[in-house]
Amino acid sequence: MPSWPSWWKKSSSAEDTIKEIKDANRPDLVAKNEEEIEILKKYLPEPLSDEELKKVIQDVIATTGAKSMKDMGKVMGRVLAQTQGRAAGSRVSALVKELLNSKNSE
Repeated sequence: MPSWPSWWKKSSSAEDTIKEIKDANRPDLVAKNEEEIEILKKYLPEPLSDEELKKVIQDVIATTGAKSMKDMGKVMGRVLAQTQGRAAGSRVSALVKELLNSKNSE
């Protein structure tokens, strides 16, 4: 059985594919891909809201003592381990950067 991250990636890439198919004006393929996404979503864990994800990241920053972008790898590793399959890595990365940069401006 594939891991959660690979199922998440499959769902995300299917959503990207739908946009491309719509741009190509292929409604027949849009319906097929939308059905596939709905099936995948039944097996994926509920995604974290922005507020939930921000709280996890803030907790990791506090426990690791992260203070700057130099600590991003340490924060990312722990956050991704805690949020497996519930938040895309790109989303986590963007919020970690935002929170670490705001920490530097304090």
